[in-house]
Amino acid sequence: EALHRGYRPAIIGSGDTHLPGLGNPMAAHCFRGRFNKALNIRDTGFGSGPIAAVWAERCERGAIWRAIEERRTYASTGARIILDVAVNGHPAGCKVDLEGNVDVAIHAHACAHIERIDLIRNDRCLRSWFPGELDVDLAFKDEGPLREGAYYVRLRQVDGEYAWSTPVWVMAQSGDEVPDDDLPMW
Repeated sequence: EALHRGYRPAIIGSGDTHLPGLGNPMAAHCFRGRFNKALNIRDTGFGSGPIAAVWAERCERGAIWRAIEERRTYASTGARIILDVAVNGHPAGCKVDLEGNVDVAIHAHACAHIERIDLIRNDRCLRSWFPGELDVDLAFKDEGPLREGAYYVRLRQVDGEYAWSTPVWVMAQSGDEVPDDDLPMW
């Protein structure tokens, strides 16, 4: 919905228990864990739950804030997944004006084998991979880009953990104006 309205959100993960004990392991017990009574053991430890990840040049306050302001973020449901997505060399969070094809690069390092990776353009799944590995380097060339498109990735591990990238917003001068309704909704 936000993408259809023209917003350019950054993606982060965080809890929503609204309790005063940050990282409190009892918060998971109060709400029976994530996903309605399917308590994950990790949910009961300090520092558990969803994660907001930031791609900063350095581990310094100024660099981290710059990365947040530039939307260089991604989210995970709690697993320490590394997810890096770029379009024509521009990192997630960027707005890019392009001529021609859209080249998407995906690098991921997971904590459990990767069950599925979906590349999404706006609200349609462009491509899915089923690697079954911990480390993945993928490339995809969108030879029929839309005039305006938000490209992002959803990763699922075999243990049910997820990661989502912040989109790269692409303005393709030679892109189609009409969305491709043949592609599946993600």
